[in-house]
Amino acid sequence: MKVSVIDELRMRPEGFAELMLGLSLYNWQAQAVMPLERATTSRQNIAVCTPNGSGKDERIIPSAAYWWLFYHPRGRVRITSKSDVQLSTQTIPNLNRHYRKFGWSEPNVSPRYTLRTPTGGSLIAFVTNEGARFEGAHGTPDSPLLDIINEAKSIDADIYEGADRSSPDAQMLVSSPGLKEGRFYQCFNKLANIYTTIRVGLKECPHISQEKIDAVIAMYGEHHPITRSTLYGEFMDHVDERDAFLTYDMIIRCSTRTARYGKAICTAPQASFTLALTLAGTEI
Repeated sequence: MKVSVIDELRMRPEGFAELMLGLSLYNWQAQAVMPLERATTSRQNIAVCTPNGSGKDERIIPSAAYWWLFYHPRGRVRITSKSDVQLSTQTIPNLNRHYRKFGWSEPNVSPRYTLRTPTGGSLIAFVTNEGARFEGAHGTPDSPLLDIINEAKSIDADIYEGADRSSPDAQMLVSSPGLKEGRFYQCFNKLANIYTTIRVGLKECPHISQEKIDAVIAMYGEHHPITRSTLYGEFMDHVDERDAFLTYDMIIRCSTRTARYGKAICTAPQASFTLALTLAGTEI
């Protein structure tokens, strides 16, 4: 392969992942990081929803973060998660696999993980449950900012409000799917027009072992919400089938009839019943 072709591939996030980090990406993983190329001319919002064990921490986050730091000499990357276990056992160990490839100094780990580049770039990774700790950061032409929110399904609303008060050049949300609620879910629904969305299931992740698949199905059953989320990348109506009377999809298919007190008739498939509200012990 000609040097010019290699250089061109290396400048692209998906090519950089393979040529510089040694990470071979699936097509959907490449599609998740490709929008970063456009971030300095227009803000890029990316949402990636995948099964557990799909390679979010191993491939997507390192590919995005290191490409950003390598091609933006004073670029900044912020990675946050609500889960210390996720950050300390998955995200950070996978980040640590690559900094020596560039001759960069060992990251500091206290008071929070900080990786600095010789040209003035930086990456920080931390756990937060306070929106104020995530607001107020802004990208600039000479120091562009990439925000990565890991396990985005579990992030509280005030953290997203803090993120909204920042001005990154790119924001990437990565997570397995949770309940059909919250910011991450809405990225694939009412906010889909402002996000590049990547949503995959088991068939796009052939590395997930049959042993794991069999174990999850044996534990929960093929159609349990946990199975559908963990293996197939589907958002859940609820977590425990025993606690569910109405599912989210059934509710949104309800046609609300004009009534003084808001009585609604549900027209979900194979079901026709009245949903009545009870307030202060009185059915209305």
